[in-house]
Amino acid sequence: MNKKLFISTISLVILLMGCAHLPIRSISRQETQVVLDDFQVRLGDKYEILSSVVFKYKFFTLSSLGLTSIDLPKDYLAVAGITPAGITLFKIVSEKGKIIHSFVIPELEKRGDVAKAVSGNIRDIYFDLTPGQLISMVSKGDKLYLKTLVSDGAQNEYVFSEKDRTLLEKRLYKNGKLSWNIYYKNWFADSSGKIHPKDIRLLHREYKYQLLLNLKEAKPL
Repeated sequence: MNKKLFISTISLVILLMGCAHLPIRSISRQETQVVLDDFQVRLGDKYEILSSVVFKYKFFTLSSLGLTSIDLPKDYLAVAGITPAGITLFKIVSEKGKIIHSFVIPELEKRGDVAKAVSGNIRDIYFDLTPGQLISMVSKGDKLYLKTLVSDGAQNEYVFSEKDRTLLEKRLYKNGKLSWNIYYKNWFADSSGKIHPKDIRLLHREYKYQLLLNLKEAKPL
C-alpha cells in the first residue's frame, strides 16, 4: 500500500469512528419546542400536490402519478392514482380516518384492500408530522430523536434536523419492533411560503413493500 492510499484509508477509518460515536445528550422540552414550533409554522394545512409515485413489492412495480388534496383542520384527504397513459387506477376520499368514497380498478382490487392501504399510507406520510405528548427526547449530533405513544403500546419516533428544523424521518414501532420508516428529503417552499418534502420514501418492513414519491407541484388551497 502506497503512502497516499494509506493516509486516505486511515482518514476514512477515523471519520467513520467519529460518526459512530456522536455524543448523545438529553434535551429539554423548551429546546425541543423551539424546533417543533419553527417547523410547524412553516407547514401548510390545506394544499394540493402532484407527485410521481412508484410502488415496489417483491418483483412487482407499479408507476403512476398521484394527485392528493389535504385539509388537515378537517382531517380530510382525497387521492387519485393515474397511469402515464391516463388510466385511473384508484380514487379515494377519507375523512377523520374513515373512507367515505373509493374506486379501485379490478386488477388492483385482487391484491387486497387497496383503498385502506393507500389512504393509510397517505395519512402516515402527510398527517401528524409533529409528535404529540413526548415520552423521550434526545439529541445526537445535529439530530433530535423524539418518541411519543400512539395506541396499544405502539410508538412513533420522529427524527428532526436541529440545523434545518425539518423532519427527516418518522418511524412506527409495534411491540418494540420497527414496523415502517418514512424518509423526508429536500424540503422546499410553495408559492405561499409553506414547505413540502420533494422526495419521500416509505419503507414498510412489516408488509415488505416500498413507496417512493417525488413531488412535482404543490399549491395551497
